[in-house]
Amino acid sequence: MHSTPVGTSSTAILSGSAIGKSFISCELECSVTRDSPLHHRDRAVIDLIYHHPVAHNLPWHEVLTLIGHIGKTEQKHDGKWLFEVNGLERSFHTPHGEHMEPSEIVKLREFLSEVGFVP
Repeated sequence: MHSTPVGTSSTAILSGSAIGKSFISCELECSVTRDSPLHHRDRAVIDLIYHHPVAHNLPWHEVLTLIGHIGKTEQKHDGKWLFEVNGLERSFHTPHGEHMEPSEIVKLREFLSEVGFVP
């Protein structure tokens, strides 16, 4: 696994097999899918996901967009959402408001770490 060098901001670092698609490991500009750079807004969402203490203002629609860029999202009949990245799946509750619950952010953080995102 890679680590963030001292003095750099907490941008996403991907290991060589994290997403299962063609990309390079990097520190500042990440290419998540075939020659498609990780959007600035996606990097900001990743920063909020890994923020300590857990953020209370992570917009749900921004999370759906991020996961859609690096994997797949699917809304289930029970209102939950299934996220899939690199063959790994997790189910998340749809928030009642605009922002994710802190417990769901922690779950999302763990999920992203499992698939190779390192803050």
